[in-house]
Amino acid sequence: MRNPAAEAAAPEAATPGRYDPFLLPSATSIRFFLLILAAAVSAMYAGIWYLPMVSLGGVDVMATSSAGCVAAARDGAAVLGDRTVLDGFLDCYARIGGEVLVAMVAAGPAWALLTLVGYVLWPAVLDRRLHPVRAADDARVRAARAEVAAGLAGSPTRVSLLATRGGAGGARVFGALGRYRLAVDSSMLAERTGGGLGERPRAVLQHEIAHLSNRDVDLTYLTMSAWWGSLLLIGPLLAGYVLLALATLATGESAGYLMTTLVALVTGVLALVLLQTARARVLRTREHYADVRAAGTAGGGALRDILATPRPVAHAAPWRRWWRGIRGYHPSARSRLRVLDDPRRLATASPVDLAIAGITLGAVQLYLGDVGEVAAVGGGLAVGPVAVGVLIGGAVGALVAAVVWNAVYAAPGGPQRWGAAAAALAGGILVGYSVPDLLGESWIALVPAYPVPALVSALVLWGLCLVFLRWAALCARTWLAVARRGRAVCAVGLGCAAVVFGSVFALWLLFDSGLRAESGWEWSYVRGSFLATLLSWPLPVAVGVAVVFVFAGLARRRDGDGPGAQPLVPVLAGAAFAAGQAGALMALIASGWVGGVGEMFSVLFALLGVLCVLLMAMLGTVLGGWAGGRGRLGDALCTTAVYAFTVLALLPAVIQVPVQGTACLGAGATPSCWATAGVAVAAAYGDGEIVRVVLPVYLGACWLGAVVGSLSRAALTRRRPTVPVGHGLPTPRRARRRAVVLAAVLAPVVVSGLCAVDALAANSGLPAERRAEIAAQVEPASVDRASACETAATNWVPSTATFRVDAIDLEGGVVALVASHEPVLAAFGRAYLDGADISHQELFYAADAYCRSTGGG
Repeated sequence: MRNPAAEAAAPEAATPGRYDPFLLPSATSIRFFLLILAAAVSAMYAGIWYLPMVSLGGVDVMATSSAGCVAAARDGAAVLGDRTVLDGFLDCYARIGGEVLVAMVAAGPAWALLTLVGYVLWPAVLDRRLHPVRAADDARVRAARAEVAAGLAGSPTRVSLLATRGGAGGARVFGALGRYRLAVDSSMLAERTGGGLGERPRAVLQHEIAHLSNRDVDLTYLTMSAWWGSLLLIGPLLAGYVLLALATLATGESAGYLMTTLVALVTGVLALVLLQTARARVLRTREHYADVRAAGTAGGGALRDILATPRPVAHAAPWRRWWRGIRGYHPSARSRLRVLDDPRRLATASPVDLAIAGITLGAVQLYLGDVGEVAAVGGGLAVGPVAVGVLIGGAVGALVAAVVWNAVYAAPGGPQRWGAAAAALAGGILVGYSVPDLLGESWIALVPAYPVPALVSALVLWGLCLVFLRWAALCARTWLAVARRGRAVCAVGLGCAAVVFGSVFALWLLFDSGLRAESGWEWSYVRGSFLATLLSWPLPVAVGVAVVFVFAGLARRRDGDGPGAQPLVPVLAGAAFAAGQAGALMALIASGWVGGVGEMFSVLFALLGVLCVLLMAMLGTVLGGWAGGRGRLGDALCTTAVYAFTVLALLPAVIQVPVQGTACLGAGATPSCWATAGVAVAAAYGDGEIVRVVLPVYLGACWLGAVVGSLSRAALTRRRPTVPVGHGLPTPRRARRRAVVLAAVLAPVVVSGLCAVDALAANSGLPAERRAEIAAQVEPASVDRASACETAATNWVPSTATFRVDAIDLEGGVVALVASHEPVLAAFGRAYLDGADISHQELFYAADAYCRSTGGG
């Protein structure tokens, strides 16, 4: 993210006790990107809502339809091979998803083109409206030019001065593509002192020069153009639906048309209100930053005098004053003076910004997630609702993290209302996720049917947002205290935040969809959805990236305590624990072979697993006390997570080494046996199922112990001063610290890779031998169509539940399809048994889609 504030004017590292509002990404840039993202989403919605209007006009915008896919499958079932029928049906539905996606995003390029055209043409329009006068030789103009040149000394920015007869409102800077103009009213230049400009004109010019120094002129006119581009796109849509509503009322058509029309109107109006709010916040914030920069120049005192001078206010009705405040793009003089007195106000974590970010995220996920669901099967699960959530959530997460970094930098030790901020972000997501959906059901439509799951889902979303905000605050506090290059560290932090929040948002999507996947409601669904979420691939990705970034900052500290003194401790502890696990497992295996306790092996193995979990919790308590303490719970959680990831990264080897080693020792320890054992150990890292299952257990045990250890140390510290655990130990050198950080990074990478590969791997379900047996035993045309469709619907679970389909009765579902009276369903089943290169996810998706399209499911 580019900071519109001038980088050259700010020091590279934060100075303790001094706040520099231009060090990190400014609130202007954050709000600008929020506006652009919201405008792009609004354009997407406009494109969707144009489709019903076009359809009413008799124009078919979709080249492919589900009816066409069904007809082609029925025609092909009689003359084509089974695999050809199945592949053709899946490809047809994939084309539908692609066409819907194109229809959704087609309005985006149109909005972008309108925005760029407005941005380029705006300076020409202003040139005509301002009516500049020719006064090149005027002494006042020469003095103004000298003032501008002095203010931009050393800057590559070039600006031409235009004198006007009063149309600039004092002074105004505008331009595009690096060509800027500064329009100045001739009447303002009349005030002169000693042959030069007076203090008030100089203060006004310094304010405009500050806009150039802050590099927000382009952002200003891109903001205005984005708003007008959205209005030109949404305005005709609203006008069309108004006419449609009037026509519906006049002709007495179905109430369904009227409801669709009203929903479209409300959605369009709310989109414009959201964009207007975002636009006003961008334009007002830029004025504050220009004031702050201009206050540091020679005209800063005069600027304060101008703002403090009372202005006559014409009497106006309350609604006029309210409307003036809504559409005004200059903040009030009182608010500008407050910001000049304390620029830290600019860095406050505003709930409005977080709500706008949440609304945008929820709205775009609602539509693109539906399309991703259709496109997922045709693409071999390469894309889908969860993948869409990770990508879109990542973009929003970077902006949210920038807000948090600014807030923490402005008040490192001050109180932060992260709970309220998380409520604003989560509430915005739920509002955006409740927008009427033409492709399916929005979140709010399911609340009356599932009130308890909706409440549970909302609370879980709030908790995840709170955890993310606190993590981002911990990152900012940790790195801004030790980094020499604040901007570079912030850029890396925002990249990590994008990955973390995208994965966190994906976790909520998995949990929420799991709650609503059943027809009824029981508390057991919460447990099932929670367990499915814990076993999903976004969890290790989110935790791994979050832990690595924080721990790398903790390892750079020189406080003589915890990870800052001995960053190698959690890595060595994890390696030692893994070695102990391997030794215990080898002893157990050897005793089972030699001592005759083979019948009790499963019981002893389970006891060993329980003992390992207890030891993980105990060592987590020790590490939590070592790294934690009062105000350092985040440090403790991060340190114990590094320890847990180290153990998990070694877990495949811990299991295979004792098994293979014991076998080779019993077989005479031949070189060929050891070579085979080495291959088996390496191959163990190709299957991450056990790591994916053990990950939440080990992390939960370690974090529980870390909380106990950190709180215990905090209680002891209140009673009496204690000597740090790491006190007196030699501090590692810089090269050793880098090696430690590399080891801490490698462990989560290995664990995340194992979990992701295992979770995303396509599963064919039935081995080839069993497929052949089923094909030989099935009696054709013995299952009616309704039963086959019901079985297909039962076995197809949408990918939002676990991002892969776990068939409830895979073999029975295949049998029902092959034995179906319906020729197309039977062809689908036979193609699968014949070895078609598809997974059972695609099989049951195709069968369920066919049944729903023909009214049989």
